Amino acid sequence: MSDVSTTTEIKILKLVNGAEVIAKIGKDIGGMYLESPFYVITQSDGQRIAIALQPFSMVAKIDKVRIKDAHVLCTLEPEDELANQYSAGLAGITIPGAGGSQRMPGNGRGLTLVE
Repeated sequence: MSDVSTTTEIKILKLVNGAEVIAKIGKDIGGMYLESPFYVITQSDGQRIAIALQPFSMVAKIDKVRIKDAHVLCTLEPEDELANQYSAGLAGITIPGAGGSQRMPGNGRGLTLVE
């Protein structure tokens, strides 16, 4: 029997430091691993709030990150729209929106996803 779960689901992790991370999550013996992790960042222009994704690391090549359970406050289900746009951003799909179509690069660097 393997120590690593091959099941990966898109989840939002609320970390003990207050950060929120969206990623494909898999469990293993020491905690969990995150595939394609991004910080969920809220931005406001004073009239509306937008959600953007920021790479987990701006200077490292990351496919998977191992994280200890002790660093996770809770695991949440993302809203369907956010999960769909996260997946589309990783795949490099164009998503039509109210402000016109927006190209989401396949590497997912700095995506603005939801307004």
